[in-house]
Amino acid sequence: MSSFVLFYNYYHQPFTKEKLARFFSRRFMFILIPYVIFSIVFYLVRNYQYFDGWSLMYTLEHFGIRLLTGKANAHLYFVIINIQFYLMFPIFLMLFKKSKWLRVLALPLGFAIQWAFVLLNAEYFHLQYKGSVSFSYMSYFFLGAFLGIYFDKFQQWFKPGKLKNGGSKLPVWLTVWALWAASAAAHIWVMYSGRTGLHKWSSEMYDAVWNIHTYFSAIVMLQAAFCLHHNAPKWSVRMMAGFGSISFGVYLFHPLVLHYYRMTKPDWQGIPFHLWYAGGFVLAVLVSWLVVGLVTKYFKWSWLLFGSVAKQKTPRPKQAPGQYSETPQAYS
Repeated sequence: MSSFVLFYNYYHQPFTKEKLARFFSRRFMFILIPYVIFSIVFYLVRNYQYFDGWSLMYTLEHFGIRLLTGKANAHLYFVIINIQFYLMFPIFLMLFKKSKWLRVLALPLGFAIQWAFVLLNAEYFHLQYKGSVSFSYMSYFFLGAFLGIYFDKFQQWFKPGKLKNGGSKLPVWLTVWALWAASAAAHIWVMYSGRTGLHKWSSEMYDAVWNIHTYFSAIVMLQAAFCLHHNAPKWSVRMMAGFGSISFGVYLFHPLVLHYYRMTKPDWQGIPFHLWYAGGFVLAVLVSWLVVGLVTKYFKWSWLLFGSVAKQKTPRPKQAPGQYSETPQAYS
């Protein structure tokens, strides 16, 4: 989605120096600053008990490494890989604008770059934080670029109903959803058999099943979003759009809720234990939604914590190119 919105908004218009400056200034204000603040918060929450034995220099160095790699908390790596992609985006945009072949071959090219990095890292680089490097996600970035560039041609495949020529979408979507289900089953089996000792898989196999499963997940979720937007009750569409407008803030904040919820971890077994996990999911969503929603509604400085919040409109007419909101939340 990060790549899709960028290419959808910028590919079909001149990318001037003024737009480039605005592009980076908005990301500094609405993404980098909240990221740094929450990195500090999570670092203090998770490590305060160790500070008594640490020198100031060691603490700063320890935090600095985690800030640069998105490891101040488990979920923050996402911001780091997106920041890396933002830095590369003007170059990718220029190359895609100049070369038709790069545009047409974007999907296999994304896989090629990603897997070249994965294999080179396994053989030569041995990076400790591979997941904090954006090359680990190039197949997804290039999928977003491809859809963003050609969206006016492909969006009819995502919308409910028949094609413009009267043809049926069903065979294609049955194939896509079948591939998604098969890749999900393969991913589950590899994870299960590896953890239970039934089979010892290579790290590349884990990467492969995760890659294919999540790749198809992105596509089917995009289609599901179109179906919901066109068919769900208007009140639910407004509610989902409102949640989407603060999603970056919810993403940043929700692990705080889970951190304190998990302190109540009971010594239960079976179904009650699974229900406790489900309760954490529900609580993290609702509490984060409430806190971020109230702060962004009533405090002008909320962008420092949760980024920019776009005013949401949820009509259902056909959208013309350029109508997707260019907000940091959209990139999340």
